[in-house]
Amino acid sequence: MINIEDLDSIDDPLALFQLATDAISQRRDEIDRLAEIRARSIAAMYARGTSYKEIASTLGLSTPRVGQLVSSNDAAAIEILKAWAAIESTMSDFPSPPGARNRNIYQDALRVLRKSKRFGEAALRDLDYVRSVRNAVVHGRGPLDIEEAELVTDKAIYLNSLMRVILHDLKTGDLPSRWTAPESSSPQRERRSRLSRGESLPVGHSLYSPDGRTRFTLQEDGNAVVFVDGLGDICDTGTANHGIPKCLKLEDDGWLIIYGADGKELWKKGPNGYRLNVQDNSHVVLYPSKGDAIWATDAFIKAGRLVQWIPPESRLQS
Repeated sequence: MINIEDLDSIDDPLALFQLATDAISQRRDEIDRLAEIRARSIAAMYARGTSYKEIASTLGLSTPRVGQLVSSNDAAAIEILKAWAAIESTMSDFPSPPGARNRNIYQDALRVLRKSKRFGEAALRDLDYVRSVRNAVVHGRGPLDIEEAELVTDKAIYLNSLMRVILHDLKTGDLPSRWTAPESSSPQRERRSRLSRGESLPVGHSLYSPDGRTRFTLQEDGNAVVFVDGLGDICDTGTANHGIPKCLKLEDDGWLIIYGADGKELWKKGPNGYRLNVQDNSHVVLYPSKGDAIWATDAFIKAGRLVQWIPPESRLQS
């Protein structure tokens, strides 16, 4: 970095001009970076739920200027900031150590999560990853495309929901058995993550997400249930005891059907389904050969992209 004092010893006007031009260029880059950090920091405040008017009053800016600065951020950055703000809100509800004077919300939450033994090492790594991406975003470092933002947001939604459930358990004293998703007692089978047309899932069998964290099982009571590690059952088809089940089948015409032993349809979704996927973000989704998702378990669908899954305490049956 060229300092103004460095120019005092330069007598040659051409050299002086060139050095002054270089200094201006260096400072322009620095000013651009600072301006981006400024806009990102205001967006982070907005993502926490602070209104434009409140931000304007705190910073001594006009409300329209605050709106302009927030809007100058790209959609990917806003997605990340909102996802982390939701995690921060949950973390703030975790207790701090007795006698602690200066609270560190993040460290306090980590302490409780580790002690709960329900927030595994993979979840801790994901949490650290989401936090590092958020910090990079708010400090204006590096480009972030919408696909990476979607990946980070999906991780953040899962982690936040897991933390909320752990927090609920700590407050209510629920038994650990609540979190254990029962595995079938049948012999180990090859794990699949999808059904294609013409394929079926027999009673007692499961589809698994590629990372193994989510399981979609057709139970003997006729209910098809989604289980997630650390959360237990998060949603189901609502078909328990509607009849003796035979299988879940994706028909050649694209209907996804739970058949009873008598051949009657107990439940169906479609038509035009091409494949049923169990995804790492804990969604079970029926896709056509092209285009938007046809059906998904407990999810909001926006432009064909699953943007949120509903945690157990507020879900509706599919």
